[in-house]
Amino acid sequence: MWHKIIKKTNRTVENITALLLALMVLAVFVQIISRALFNMSFPWTEELARYLMIWVTFLGASFAFQYGAHISIEAFVTRLKKTMVTNPSRRCSHCLYSILFYLNRKGH
Repeated sequence: MWHKIIKKTNRTVENITALLLALMVLAVFVQIISRALFNMSFPWTEELARYLMIWVTFLGASFAFQYGAHISIEAFVTRLKKTMVTNPSRRCSHCLYSILFYLNRKGH
């Protein structure tokens, strides 16, 4: 049951994201045409495109996660030794703490 609900929700988010992306392209197109033909621009198109881009980014990230389409660093991980890959979050934490410790000692 939950699988059907999640699948329908993801499909709805995909459709809404596609619609918002089309609206964003249309708003930018109207802005370009109004500048080129009428030597004036509508003040609302730039702000509309900005907010639509924010929504498309966050909604797109949610369903990109579902498909595993986020940018990964697989090429970097495959070049590491097996012992370093076993616990990457611990290694990242150690690196981050080392950098923070260094910056704290330097007075930044």
